[in-house]
Amino acid sequence: MRFWVMPMTLWLAGCASGPATLPEYMSAPAAECRWEQQVAGSEVNRHVVAVLEANDFTIRDTNSELGLVSAERTRVVYGYGRYYDPWWPYSGWHGFYGIGSGHHMRSGIAIGFGSGLGGGDAQRQERVSVVADGEWVQVSRDVRIVDIDGVTRESQTASDAAFCSELRTAIDAEMARATP
Repeated sequence: MRFWVMPMTLWLAGCASGPATLPEYMSAPAAECRWEQQVAGSEVNRHVVAVLEANDFTIRDTNSELGLVSAERTRVVYGYGRYYDPWWPYSGWHGFYGIGSGHHMRSGIAIGFGSGLGGGDAQRQERVSVVADGEWVQVSRDVRIVDIDGVTRESQTASDAAFCSELRTAIDAEMARATP
């Protein structure tokens, strides 16, 4: 057996090791994101859909048996991608020199300055799920920032007290308005 096989195997095994950092603990939803509601889940869900659509959310999925409403809102984050973009492939001086032959010898230089094609800004995707089972209403919200290339730059649980309190107030107001 050759001696180089063992060091090569150990070196390749190092390439297959686990991640350098472990996943971080995601915080639990705030207490305001769960409240008691003694109204039928289907009725609450109708009002949840109305409130979310009024706040520019697009309803992605509903399940009346589970009392689930899932919605999503996407907004552009202007200039966010510039922190991650490498500058050299998209801008600067570009040029080439060429020599040709035929009946006469020719040469030329082309120089350009510019900022490449494409690009674009990242998007902030906000996803909200509301479960109303007739006894309790529970809200969960996640926020992701996705670059123009589809790379997730940031992701976090955003079920905070302010958002859930606003949503609850809007749902209660919608239910009061709809009740004769």
